Amino acid sequence: MGLIACTPYDVAPRGTPLPLSPYPLIPLTQSARDKIIATQEPVYMSLEHDYDKQLAELRRKMEEIETRKTMHVKKLEGVQRFQDLVATMVRDYGLSESELFVARAEAIVAWVKAAGKDSSEPPLYWQQLKDYFAVVIEKEQKPTRRGAKKKDAVNHPTLPTGIYRNPLNGEKVEKKRRNPKQLDNWVAEFGFTEVRSWLKK
Repeated sequence: MGLIACTPYDVAPRGTPLPLSPYPLIPLTQSARDKIIATQEPVYMSLEHDYDKQLAELRRKMEEIETRKTMHVKKLEGVQRFQDLVATMVRDYGLSESELFVARAEAIVAWVKAAGKDSSEPPLYWQQLKDYFAVVIEKEQKPTRRGAKKKDAVNHPTLPTGIYRNPLNGEKVEKKRRNPKQLDNWVAEFGFTEVRSWLKK
């Protein structure tokens, strides 16, 4: 029977001098000591394999980024080339950009509609067009004051000026410019044609 520290870190092979420890030493049977040592699994480190895998993944991602960058630069060159061609057509053929857009109007409209349907997040120009036309439609649907007055005049013909006498109760109301409130009440109750006949001549 030997002496061993009461913590696993103080366990040492047989014959190894025990270091000084602040923990109290307790007697331990040989079988218990062998069992503790047997449960300490060795740790194997394989850093080279893990690093190689990470480096390979980083290289793959860098290659993808480089490919996207090359395609983006090529597209920018194409856009610049297109703008140069438009400027050449405007200069050589006497066309304006507006005329070019009008010539392609149907294709542009179809392209804008498709952009709004195919994408879960429509592009910025789609929202800008949507906001613009919302304002236009609101203005078109909202009648102006002059238009509202004309509409009211058509739906509600005006009574001539003069004195109106209600034959049911003998009450008289004189209209000079606008209908008095009582006259409007009569029109609402008896109808325009009936009240029109109450005008005293």
